[in-house]
Amino acid sequence: MDKQSSSIIEILIDRTDYITYSCISKKLNVSLSTVIRNIKSLDSYFKEKNIKVEKKRGIGIRLILSEVDREALKESLNEEEIDCLFPHDRKIIIICELLKMNEPVKSYYFSSMLKVTIGTVRRDLEEVEDWFSQNDLRLKKGKGNGLIVYGEEKSVREAMVNLLLSSIDDKNNYYWNDDFMKAKFFKEDLASLTKVKLAELIDYKIVINMIKIVQRYDENLKEVIVDGSYFQLIILLSLAVQRKQKNMVIEDYKIDNIKKIQQYQYILLLIKEVEKYYEVILSNSDVYVIMIHFITSSVRKISDSSIQITDDRELSMITNRIISNLQNNLNIRLDYDDDLLVRLMMHLKLMIDRQKMDVKVTNNYLDLIKSDYKHIFEVVKTSVDFLSEISHKNVNDEEIGLITIHIVATLLALENNTEIIKVVVVCTSGIGTSKILVEKIKQKIKCIEIVATMSSGAINEVSLLKQGVDLIISSVILETFIIPTAVVNPLMKDEDKSRVYKLIDSISKKKKRCLTSKTPEKANISSDQKSVDDMLFYMEIIHEILDDFYYEEDVDVENKDQLIEHVSKQLSYSNKMHQIILKQLLKREEYGSTIINDKGLILLHCSAGNYTKLGVVRLKQWIEVFAGKYKENINTVLIMIVPEKPDDRTVEVFSEISTQLVENEELLEKIFNGSRSAILYKIGKLLTKFITDWGDAK
Repeated sequence: MDKQSSSIIEILIDRTDYITYSCISKKLNVSLSTVIRNIKSLDSYFKEKNIKVEKKRGIGIRLILSEVDREALKESLNEEEIDCLFPHDRKIIIICELLKMNEPVKSYYFSSMLKVTIGTVRRDLEEVEDWFSQNDLRLKKGKGNGLIVYGEEKSVREAMVNLLLSSIDDKNNYYWNDDFMKAKFFKEDLASLTKVKLAELIDYKIVINMIKIVQRYDENLKEVIVDGSYFQLIILLSLAVQRKQKNMVIEDYKIDNIKKIQQYQYILLLIKEVEKYYEVILSNSDVYVIMIHFITSSVRKISDSSIQITDDRELSMITNRIISNLQNNLNIRLDYDDDLLVRLMMHLKLMIDRQKMDVKVTNNYLDLIKSDYKHIFEVVKTSVDFLSEISHKNVNDEEIGLITIHIVATLLALENNTEIIKVVVVCTSGIGTSKILVEKIKQKIKCIEIVATMSSGAINEVSLLKQGVDLIISSVILETFIIPTAVVNPLMKDEDKSRVYKLIDSISKKKKRCLTSKTPEKANISSDQKSVDDMLFYMEIIHEILDDFYYEEDVDVENKDQLIEHVSKQLSYSNKMHQIILKQLLKREEYGSTIINDKGLILLHCSAGNYTKLGVVRLKQWIEVFAGKYKENINTVLIMIVPEKPDDRTVEVFSEISTQLVENEELLEKIFNGSRSAILYKIGKLLTKFITDWGDAK
């Protein structure tokens, strides 16, 4: 059970009368929709515990329990998390265990592990059996013989991939080697044991090595295909090695029919790199499985491939027929949108390839699409029904959900005509999802202008700052503190809207602009006292930055990795701190290097522990670093480190220094050529002005 659900139960235990969802929302400081979703998920928990719940519209919710039962329920919440796993968690855990086992296992094994009755396990197994069936596997439940999964090795691997991908938290779509496929990589609302069991499905060491092998083979690949497809490739390659080591071999497939495909040699050479590293020989069937997943991968950008697609007359006719059906069924014009035509053709081409090769797509947004856009989903389902006559295969709900995303994105675009302020959008889930996020933002936030959409690896805060960008809205976690970032769901829920407006309000106040949207919460202390406390905090943090300023000249390194290793060691007061800073700087550089200007200045920054640091390093010789796809020469380094969970005011101070790097030539000159004291004097003067201006604004 997640923390929020547990907190809701605690609130209900403490109240004998009705309490409104809105009141629970305020107590937990979460959105109303989050409370509604959590209470709905608790229904099965209450049913299993035989707890009677009363819900009355407009009045609220209450638990009907005696005082003794209330105390017993309270005590059970304090026990281990495993004692109150939700059915969804139990289902995933059972699937994970069955996928790993090569011999039958009895039901009481799961009863003991999950601490539930045999009857509960049997009910869970009904859903588990359906899941295996959907993944072309069969769960055999023989009396006295135990439970075991039957099916082709290819289907077992695909099932593992589907389970892992559907459990990934979309906000964790980044490439930090030390986190990928670890327990914390999975969705926050999953129980800890569930995350551990998911992580156990795949050998962590193999995964980490596989990421390195793929990156060495083609460092640009993760910028070409979307994160889900990139993760899928890594997992499939890892499973190929992992299962080979356990003598689990894929059944023979004819590979001759794919040797003529353009990407065949690309994948073959990649697999040879894997074989060389692990000293194994993968079969032609392994090549086939990995190949078909790769050629049906979703790409980030349509680019030149759209030209080839529009030349396909048959595909164009199919796409136009779908659009025509949708127009008739929705009673709205869609054929004006050339972008929709190209996006749909791209999706249909990949979908048809997937159908031919029996590849199942994972759609993590399917439940949300079915609930939020139920009518459109059903219309799309009807409009594409004729495809089954062409391919002789039914279009599954996952594919229909993805097509629905494209349609919804276009419909939202119709509603957006408002001109707004400068924002960059980062979304790594695919073309359709990126499009729908952009249109959702335009629909829900009426005071911004989308300047650009880009991948996380293309973010250079200093460059964006020069372009006047005020805010980054991202579907993945980004470690930024020059430009504020709002992390949102790609389908832009109400809580995401509130988060964005809160940041916009903060940015507007900094620029001395007024927004009509005000924060509803009232402060607990007077504004005068708060201003004094803020002023003292600013003075303290600035004093700490200046007093502990790091400066070094003639540092002899040959590349960026050596530079980061050297800096991490110099900044650290212990070996443990050295490892933390090293890890965090390397992790931040996974996004790409932040080059300040063409004179050779790079910004190295990260968050680490409770550490706060500002510094300047000058190199003995110029070194090359990659900024995106391009090489840059640098000889001066600006270092910024903030605590892992920094106070907003600390971030504001460092953001002010970053802004001055763009606007203040005198500061840059001191960083390049000034002495330690000259740099400190200039930064101190700028930050003193910052405090003065802040005080005047108050």
